[in-house]
Amino acid sequence: MSFSLADVGSGGGLIGIPIKIACPDIGVTLIEPVQRKFDFLNFVTVQLGLKAMKVSRDSAEKYRQKGAGAFDAAIARALAPLENSLQLGLPLVRSKGYFLLYQSQPVNPTPQLQAALAKDSARLLQSVPYRLPAESKERFLAVFEKN
Repeated sequence: MSFSLADVGSGGGLIGIPIKIACPDIGVTLIEPVQRKFDFLNFVTVQLGLKAMKVSRDSAEKYRQKGAGAFDAAIARALAPLENSLQLGLPLVRSKGYFLLYQSQPVNPTPQLQAALAKDSARLLQSVPYRLPAESKERFLAVFEKN
């Protein structure tokens, strides 16, 4: 069985498409509700010949209704504030799966965060700092695991 990944709120595919190119054996689903972005993602998928790449024109909420717990992992960048992103992404991930979330600030265990994680039986594994080239400010990749 292959690994499955959802790119939630894909936009221009900046996360999901490079992952698919680097790891062609995994199944990647790009979830994007905006028609023009959806059309672009389909065009790029066809032009690059990306096999086992699915593009879904749904919001995370709608996709969740169709395929809750369907993915081994989900990833999002610039989706929504932290707690809202967790509400959108965690339900898409199966038990023992991961949700990776790009953040501009480190993730602090606030009561709101703890409540959002408890709702989906998840926990913060780590918040990994990184820097983009030519930037001095650290960014963070938050890694959550669903129990």
